[in-house]
Amino acid sequence: MPIIPRYSATVIGAGPAGLAVVATLLDAGADSILWADPAFEAGRLSSYKEVPSNTKVELFSQYASVSPTLSSVSTSALRPLQEMDPEKGCTLVHASNMVSELSAAIQQKYQHLVRCHKGLVSTLQQDQAGHWHIDNLAVSKEVYICTGSHPKRQQLHPLTGNKSPSPRVLDLDDMLTPSRIPGLVTSGDVVGVVGSSHSAVLVLRNILEAANPPSKVLNLYRSPLLYAEYMDGWIKYDNTGLKGLAADWAREKLETGWYERTGKLERICVKENTEAVTDQYLSTCSAVVHAIGFDLNPTPTVFPYGYEAPLQRLVHDVKTGIIKDTNGLRGFGIAFPEQVTDPTGRTEYAVGQLGHMKQKWNFMFIKIDVASSLIPGLLSKKNDTSKPKTFNVPTIDLALWISKNVDPKDFVHVRMDIEGAEYMVLRRLIVTGVACKYFNVLEVEFHALHTKSNYAMRPADVVLPWILRGCGMKVLHAAYYPKELYDMTGDSPCNECELLKTILPNTPGGQGEKLVNEAYP
Repeated sequence: MPIIPRYSATVIGAGPAGLAVVATLLDAGADSILWADPAFEAGRLSSYKEVPSNTKVELFSQYASVSPTLSSVSTSALRPLQEMDPEKGCTLVHASNMVSELSAAIQQKYQHLVRCHKGLVSTLQQDQAGHWHIDNLAVSKEVYICTGSHPKRQQLHPLTGNKSPSPRVLDLDDMLTPSRIPGLVTSGDVVGVVGSSHSAVLVLRNILEAANPPSKVLNLYRSPLLYAEYMDGWIKYDNTGLKGLAADWAREKLETGWYERTGKLERICVKENTEAVTDQYLSTCSAVVHAIGFDLNPTPTVFPYGYEAPLQRLVHDVKTGIIKDTNGLRGFGIAFPEQVTDPTGRTEYAVGQLGHMKQKWNFMFIKIDVASSLIPGLLSKKNDTSKPKTFNVPTIDLALWISKNVDPKDFVHVRMDIEGAEYMVLRRLIVTGVACKYFNVLEVEFHALHTKSNYAMRPADVVLPWILRGCGMKVLHAAYYPKELYDMTGDSPCNECELLKTILPNTPGGQGEKLVNEAYP
């Protein structure tokens, strides 16, 4: 029988969210990733190349700069954006090209760490050990679903006694693409546009300003036009308000009633009306387009361990991304958005491209074996030898948080005791330059010899203080290892090489700095 390869993580989807997750995994030191997508061409973002963005160019550039992995391959991909006004928007062809180029660059530079499968994934089957079997391709500990979404299709209900033909339904993607409209809308049409979202406003603009516009447009909406408001360091209605070209056009042509005075447009609020009333208005139209939200794209069929039937619907936790009734399965991106809260307490879902890059830091997890006093009752007795439990711990990007909230002129003393996760965190703090730029004193308790999974990190205990002292900071190195781990006989990990035998000083009380200085002159 062929050997099925095993991976530490599998990412399904290569749009902005999928790319963000792969970059995050590489940033965190993942050494075996399966990345699956039918095309590796920026997902559905590539369908909207003519659409003006509701995001400033500056934010697209930030998407590629907050990750060390993406930064290492972004020079060519960012060049076109660097020639634009960073405070203005751009057509999404530039964002789509950037994502495609970054994906290709990662595939080339990190091919020893990332295996790309060009195709769909149809099933995810979990075994007793909690690992996921991805079709017949691979077995993976973690799976991240980033399959995106598509416009909702609204069902029209024929009116009783209405002998007129039902209006034809126009695809939202087509109406967002100006070059497709001439073959789909004629001057004899009456077109109904349902919605008041960013997409709805762009559709109104495209249809009304087409070379051969319809005779009339009916815009049915439940909510008034909402605009993003740029506050001090944050954006109110960031994910729901109009921005950029759509906002400018709406203020000029819709809010002023300009198009309604020409007789080409009639806007009708149906907030308090029933679905039947809405259909009555639409029955006077020859064509209808709905801009009322998005549904999930098809996802793999998921069989959690112990379930006789697959999950009928994938429901995610809006704070963690974990798919309900699964272990080790998470959703990201516009199909599984994170719920965010602004400074006023208002909640909404993060659906923008930069939001995916922020979301992946909030949703990513570090799995570690923990035996800490921070979790009461974990080990009930002092000499309890039962296997430590494993917890999923939500994390943030500490390097990004420090760079946004700390002034380089501040005196920063960092104390780090995170039960074995210090290696991953310090790696990012170092490669981003944050440690050298901001830290004056770094006090770390290392845990390489506390758990077998961290034995391989023992050389880092010796090297890290030497590296960090090159930045001019004080490094207090705590390594409270049981004495028996320094035994040079038997199966001790210290048998492996000379470097592992280096005994590091503990740093009790005020003696810590003196002892460390003696060890690392």
